[in-house]
Amino acid sequence: MSWYKSGSDTFGFRTAIAVEGTGLVTTLNVTVTIPTDHALFWDNVQSDGDDVRFTEADGSTALVYERTTWDYANRSAVFKITAFNLTSAGDMGNLWMYFGNSTVSSGSTAYGGGTLYNGRIIIAGSGPNDLVIEPGSLQGETTARYQLQKTSSESVFVWVRVPLSTRSTLFNGYFYAEEIHYADVVADDANVTVSTSDLRLFTDQSGFALLRAKISGGTDLDTDTVRITIGTTNSRVTQALVNVTVKDL
Repeated sequence: MSWYKSGSDTFGFRTAIAVEGTGLVTTLNVTVTIPTDHALFWDNVQSDGDDVRFTEADGSTALVYERTTWDYANRSAVFKITAFNLTSAGDMGNLWMYFGNSTVSSGSTAYGGGTLYNGRIIIAGSGPNDLVIEPGSLQGETTARYQLQKTSSESVFVWVRVPLSTRSTLFNGYFYAEEIHYADVVADDANVTVSTSDLRLFTDQSGFALLRAKISGGTDLDTDTVRITIGTTNSRVTQALVNVTVKDL
Protein backbone atom coordinates (compact mmCIF):
# COMPACT_ATOMS: atom_id res chain seq x y z
CA MET A 1 0.00 0.00 0.00
CA SER A 2 1.23 3.49 -0.87
CA TRP A 3 2.54 5.88 1.78
CA TYR A 4 1.45 9.50 1.43
CA LYS A 5 3.98 12.12 0.39
CA SER A 6 3.31 15.76 -0.50
CA GLY A 7 6.08 17.04 -2.76
CA SER A 8 9.22 16.61 -0.70
CA ASP A 9 7.27 16.45 2.58
CA THR A 10 7.12 13.03 4.23
CA PHE A 11 5.17 11.85 7.28
CA GLY A 12 6.52 9.36 9.80
CA PHE A 13 3.28 7.82 11.06
CA ARG A 14 -0.25 7.02 10.04
CA THR A 15 -3.41 5.76 11.72
CA ALA A 16 -6.49 4.23 10.10
CA ILE A 17 -9.93 5.71 10.72
CA ALA A 18 -12.82 3.26 10.38
CA VAL A 19 -15.97 4.65 8.75
CA GLU A 20 -19.27 2.75 8.61
CA GLY A 21 -21.46 3.65 5.63
CA THR A 22 -25.26 3.52 5.51
CA GLY A 23 -27.93 3.38 2.83
CA LEU A 24 -26.97 4.17 -0.74
CA VAL A 25 -24.22 6.66 0.06
CA THR A 26 -20.73 5.93 -1.29
CA THR A 27 -19.16 9.39 -0.78
CA LEU A 28 -19.10 10.49 2.85
CA ASN A 29 -18.10 13.52 4.87
CA VAL A 30 -16.46 12.28 8.06
CA THR A 31 -15.86 13.72 11.50
CA VAL A 32 -13.25 12.15 13.75
CA THR A 33 -12.27 12.87 17.34
CA ILE A 34 -8.70 11.94 18.24
CA PRO A 35 -8.68 9.84 21.44
CA THR A 36 -6.80 11.39 24.34
CA ASP A 37 -5.01 8.05 24.88
CA HIS A 38 -3.71 7.81 21.30
CA ALA A 39 -0.11 8.16 22.49
CA LEU A 40 1.43 7.52 19.07
CA PHE A 41 -0.38 10.55 17.71
CA TRP A 42 0.07 12.98 20.59
CA ASP A 43 3.72 12.10 21.10
CA ASN A 44 4.65 12.69 17.44
CA VAL A 45 2.32 15.36 16.05
CA GLN A 46 3.25 19.06 15.91
CA SER A 47 1.96 20.99 18.92
CA ASP A 48 -0.21 23.08 16.57
CA GLY A 49 -1.39 20.07 14.55
CA ASP A 50 -0.14 21.46 11.25
CA ASP A 51 1.32 18.15 10.07
CA VAL A 52 -1.96 16.20 10.08
CA ARG A 53 -3.13 14.96 6.67
CA PHE A 54 -5.87 12.57 5.51
CA THR A 55 -6.02 10.24 2.50
CA GLU A 56 -8.33 7.75 0.84
CA ALA A 57 -8.01 4.03 1.63
CA ASP A 58 -5.25 3.72 -0.99
CA GLY A 59 -2.94 5.60 1.39
CA SER A 60 -1.91 8.24 -1.14
CA THR A 61 -4.90 10.22 -2.49
CA ALA A 62 -5.19 13.35 -0.35
CA LEU A 63 -8.54 14.40 1.14
CA VAL A 64 -9.72 17.92 1.97
CA TYR A 65 -10.15 18.46 5.71
CA GLU A 66 -10.66 21.08 8.41
CA ARG A 67 -9.13 21.07 11.90
CA THR A 68 -12.19 22.24 13.84
CA THR A 69 -10.93 21.68 17.40
CA TRP A 70 -7.34 21.64 18.62
CA ASP A 71 -6.06 21.70 22.22
CA TYR A 72 -2.64 20.07 22.36
CA ALA A 73 -2.14 20.57 26.12
CA ASN A 74 -5.37 18.71 26.91
CA ARG A 75 -5.06 16.25 24.01
CA SER A 76 -8.30 17.30 22.35
CA ALA A 77 -8.75 17.41 18.57
CA VAL A 78 -11.61 17.10 16.08
CA PHE A 79 -11.29 17.00 12.29
CA LYS A 80 -13.87 17.08 9.49
CA ILE A 81 -12.93 15.33 6.24
CA THR A 82 -14.67 15.98 2.94
CA ALA A 83 -15.76 13.41 0.31
CA PHE A 84 -14.23 10.14 1.47
CA ASN A 85 -15.11 7.33 -0.96
CA LEU A 86 -16.38 3.91 0.10
CA THR A 87 -15.99 0.88 -2.15
CA SER A 88 -19.73 0.20 -1.90
CA ALA A 89 -22.71 1.72 -0.11
CA GLY A 90 -23.28 0.52 3.44
CA ASP A 91 -19.80 -0.97 3.69
CA MET A 92 -17.13 -0.18 6.26
CA GLY A 93 -14.00 1.47 4.93
CA ASN A 94 -10.96 3.15 6.35
CA LEU A 95 -9.25 6.38 5.50
CA TRP A 96 -5.74 7.23 6.69
CA MET A 97 -4.54 10.01 8.98
CA TYR A 98 -0.85 10.93 8.55
CA PHE A 99 1.33 12.90 10.96
CA GLY A 100 4.93 13.13 12.13
CA ASN A 101 6.55 15.99 10.21
CA SER A 102 8.06 18.73 12.37
CA THR A 103 8.31 21.46 9.70
CA VAL A 104 5.35 21.19 7.31
CA SER A 105 2.70 23.93 7.25
CA SER A 106 -1.00 23.39 7.87
CA GLY A 107 -3.17 21.82 5.17
CA SER A 108 -6.48 22.60 6.91
CA THR A 109 -9.18 24.36 4.89
CA ALA A 110 -12.79 25.32 5.63
CA TYR A 111 -15.23 22.40 5.72
CA GLY A 112 -17.83 22.66 2.97
CA GLY A 113 -20.80 21.39 4.96
CA GLY A 114 -23.18 18.44 4.59
CA THR A 115 -24.09 15.33 6.56
CA LEU A 116 -21.24 14.00 8.71
CA TYR A 117 -20.52 10.34 9.42
CA ASN A 118 -18.49 9.32 12.44
CA GLY A 119 -14.97 8.02 11.95
CA ARG A 120 -13.45 5.84 14.65
CA ILE A 121 -9.83 5.35 15.60
CA ILE A 122 -9.34 1.93 17.19
CA ILE A 123 -7.11 2.08 20.27
CA ALA A 124 -8.25 -0.69 22.61
CA GLY A 125 -10.03 -2.23 19.65
CA SER A 126 -13.03 -3.68 21.42
CA GLY A 127 -16.63 -3.18 22.30
CA PRO A 128 -18.25 -4.58 25.47
CA ASN A 129 -18.56 -8.15 24.08
CA ASP A 130 -15.43 -8.26 21.94
CA LEU A 131 -12.15 -10.10 22.45
CA VAL A 132 -8.71 -8.56 21.95
CA ILE A 133 -5.91 -11.10 21.57
CA GLU A 134 -2.24 -11.37 20.65
CA PRO A 135 -1.13 -13.85 17.97
CA GLY A 136 1.62 -16.30 18.79
CA SER A 137 0.41 -19.81 18.01
CA LEU A 138 2.58 -21.83 15.67
CA GLN A 139 1.18 -22.91 12.32
CA GLY A 140 -0.48 -26.29 12.69
CA GLU A 141 -1.02 -25.91 16.43
CA THR A 142 -4.27 -27.50 17.61
CA THR A 143 -4.71 -26.08 21.12
CA ALA A 144 -6.45 -22.71 21.29
CA ARG A 145 -5.01 -20.20 23.72
CA TYR A 146 -8.15 -18.04 23.82
CA GLN A 147 -11.77 -18.73 24.76
CA LEU A 148 -14.89 -16.85 23.69
CA GLN A 149 -18.55 -17.50 24.58
CA LYS A 150 -21.53 -16.11 22.67
CA THR A 151 -25.19 -16.82 22.01
CA SER A 152 -26.37 -18.23 18.67
CA SER A 153 -28.00 -14.91 17.75
CA GLU A 154 -25.04 -12.76 18.78
CA SER A 155 -22.28 -11.38 16.57
CA VAL A 156 -18.94 -10.59 18.18
CA PHE A 157 -15.65 -9.18 16.98
CA VAL A 158 -12.24 -10.69 17.59
CA TRP A 159 -9.40 -8.18 17.35
CA VAL A 160 -5.89 -9.52 16.76
CA ARG A 161 -3.07 -7.15 17.71
CA VAL A 162 -0.09 -7.85 15.46
CA PRO A 163 3.34 -6.41 16.37
CA LEU A 164 5.05 -4.79 13.38
CA SER A 165 8.76 -4.25 12.87
CA THR A 166 9.83 -0.61 13.05
CA ARG A 167 12.97 1.35 12.31
CA SER A 168 14.69 3.86 14.57
CA THR A 169 15.06 6.33 11.69
CA LEU A 170 13.00 7.27 8.65
CA PHE A 171 13.35 5.20 5.47
CA ASN A 172 11.50 6.35 2.35
CA GLY A 173 9.51 8.68 4.55
CA TYR A 174 8.29 6.36 7.29
CA PHE A 175 9.36 4.33 10.32
CA TYR A 176 7.63 1.03 9.64
CA ALA A 177 9.62 -1.90 8.29
CA GLU A 178 6.61 -4.08 7.40
CA GLU A 179 2.85 -4.17 7.01
CA ILE A 180 0.17 -6.86 6.95
CA HIS A 181 0.36 -8.73 3.64
CA TYR A 182 -2.59 -11.13 4.01
CA ALA A 183 -5.01 -12.58 6.53
CA ASP A 184 -7.11 -15.75 6.52
CA VAL A 185 -9.86 -16.59 9.04
CA VAL A 186 -11.43 -20.07 9.11
CA ALA A 187 -13.85 -21.83 11.47
CA ASP A 188 -12.49 -25.40 11.61
CA ASP A 189 -15.89 -27.14 11.98
CA ALA A 190 -18.03 -24.44 10.30
CA ASN A 191 -20.30 -24.37 13.36
CA VAL A 192 -19.97 -20.61 13.64
CA THR A 193 -19.84 -18.22 10.69
CA VAL A 194 -16.83 -16.03 9.95
CA SER A 195 -17.85 -13.13 7.74
CA THR A 196 -15.04 -12.45 5.26
CA SER A 197 -16.83 -9.29 4.10
CA ASP A 198 -16.46 -7.91 7.64
CA LEU A 199 -12.73 -8.65 7.89
CA ARG A 200 -11.00 -5.32 8.50
CA LEU A 201 -7.44 -4.14 9.04
CA PHE A 202 -6.54 -1.06 11.04
CA THR A 203 -3.15 0.52 11.27
CA ASP A 204 -0.59 0.29 14.04
CA GLN A 205 -0.78 1.95 17.41
CA SER A 206 2.76 2.22 18.79
CA GLY A 207 4.02 -0.53 16.51
CA PHE A 208 0.88 -2.67 16.23
CA ALA A 209 -1.73 -3.39 13.58
CA LEU A 210 -5.25 -4.52 14.41
CA LEU A 211 -7.11 -7.17 12.40
CA ARG A 212 -10.85 -7.47 13.06
CA ALA A 213 -12.82 -10.67 12.42
CA LYS A 214 -16.61 -10.95 12.86
CA ILE A 215 -18.02 -14.22 14.29
CA SER A 216 -21.74 -14.99 14.30
CA GLY A 217 -24.27 -17.85 14.32
CA GLY A 218 -23.64 -21.31 15.69
CA THR A 219 -25.65 -24.02 17.46
CA ASP A 220 -26.36 -23.97 21.19
CA LEU A 221 -23.76 -25.91 23.26
CA ASP A 222 -21.42 -26.46 20.30
CA THR A 223 -17.76 -25.32 20.27
CA ASP A 224 -15.73 -24.39 17.22
CA THR A 225 -12.12 -23.32 16.78
CA VAL A 226 -11.56 -20.17 14.76
CA ARG A 227 -8.10 -20.08 13.20
CA ILE A 228 -6.71 -16.65 12.25
CA THR A 229 -3.57 -16.71 10.09
CA ILE A 230 -1.67 -13.50 9.37
CA GLY A 231 1.30 -12.89 7.08
CA THR A 232 3.43 -9.76 6.86
CA THR A 233 5.42 -8.20 4.06
CA ASN A 234 8.57 -9.51 5.81
CA SER A 235 7.29 -13.08 5.23
CA ARG A 236 6.44 -13.60 8.90
CA VAL A 237 3.44 -15.88 9.45
CA THR A 238 1.66 -16.18 12.79
CA GLN A 239 -1.63 -17.59 14.02
CA ALA A 240 -4.20 -16.96 16.72
CA LEU A 241 -6.60 -19.79 17.70
CA VAL A 242 -9.87 -19.04 19.50
CA ASN A 243 -12.31 -21.62 20.89
CA VAL A 244 -15.82 -20.19 20.39
CA THR A 245 -18.54 -21.78 22.53
CA VAL A 246 -22.18 -21.09 21.69
CA LYS A 247 -24.45 -21.00 24.75
CA ASP A 248 -27.97 -19.61 24.69
CA LEU A 249 -28.89 -18.27 28.10
